[in-house]
Amino acid sequence: MPFSPEEHLDIFLRAHRTIAVRWAQIFAEGGAVPASEARVLTIILRTENHRLRIDELAQELGMTKGAVSRIVDRLVKNGYVERQTSKADRRFVYASMTPEGREALRHVSRVFRSAFNEVFLAGLSEDELVLMTSLLVKLDRANDSAKRAFLASDEGEEADIPPLTFPD
Repeated sequence: MPFSPEEHLDIFLRAHRTIAVRWAQIFAEGGAVPASEARVLTIILRTENHRLRIDELAQELGMTKGAVSRIVDRLVKNGYVERQTSKADRRFVYASMTPEGREALRHVSRVFRSAFNEVFLAGLSEDELVLMTSLLVKLDRANDSAKRAFLASDEGEEADIPPLTFPD
């Protein structure tokens, strides 16, 4: 029996919520930083000099600058990143990873592997995982330019878009 568009969306959102809650639980039990913070640390680590402007982080994450700033604030509070003002242009603020941030990311990597095995590999075959991932990538690409345009607009910056965070 085919699903209605509303049923498709409901199933997708329920699955997303279930996985997000379980993911957050595994990270918390493992003493790791939340996944949203780990994602920011991962992106910063992959850059030259392990620092990135807040607006560039927002663009990379597909989030508003305000949402990313809140995540960076938590990382600063925990000593995992430092905020640095650009010497060339004081309007630009960088998030720069600290040694403590690198250690937190090493720990979260170990927790991530365990979480991935439990959440995805326990319920899907390798072929199903590849198919699911390829379909999600296709959906993301089909909607990416519209998402980026919206987030870059004044309307997007003022929109009540919750940051990608997971329950404690």
